[in-house]
Amino acid sequence: MTDMEILSQMIKDTALVSLQNEYGKPLARLCEPQALDSSATIRNLPADAIVIKVDAFRSSDDIFKGLNSEYKRADYVIISAEKEMCPEYRNRAHQGWMGPDR
Repeated sequence: MTDMEILSQMIKDTALVSLQNEYGKPLARLCEPQALDSSATIRNLPADAIVIKVDAFRSSDDIFKGLNSEYKRADYVIISAEKEMCPEYRNRAHQGWMGPDR
């Protein structure tokens, strides 16, 4: 069993985003939980991609004090053993997609 198969078995279905297909390639439609009119579509995902809704997890304030913005976290995480990717979308201060080096 691959690491990705083990990971997908460990995570509850309610925390996963179902991938859709467009022109034979996987895509994920991500919505901002607090702003339903805000969404992003990520196309050409690797075939083994797992998309996790991080907001489905317990709040980090159970662990952290919140003194240095450590409460901030992504709404979604995309994991793939096939391809390294690091998309980030910021809707407020910075708009648009940003890569890992920006």
